[in-house]
Amino acid sequence: MPGPACRGGDTLVVAKLDRQARSLRDAKDIIDELTAKDVKLSIGGSVHYLKDPVGRLPFQGARNGRRVRVRSDPG
Repeated sequence: MPGPACRGGDTLVVAKLDRQARSLRDAKDIIDELTAKDVKLSIGGSVHYLKDPVGRLPFQGARNGRRVRVRSDPG
């Protein structure tokens, strides 16, 4: 988990979400923690502001216990 190293206004940068989270429960907990701390998440160059509904859209599956797939390229 990102833990105390991330503070409000920071951006956590990861190459792939599966490198940060080991399970759906872990991904949900990380997303919830980052949202509570007002931390942005950058995955493969795409920055997601998790307090914005559009920024959370790719992660709604993790919040509902479904598989999450985030593409870093628009194609």
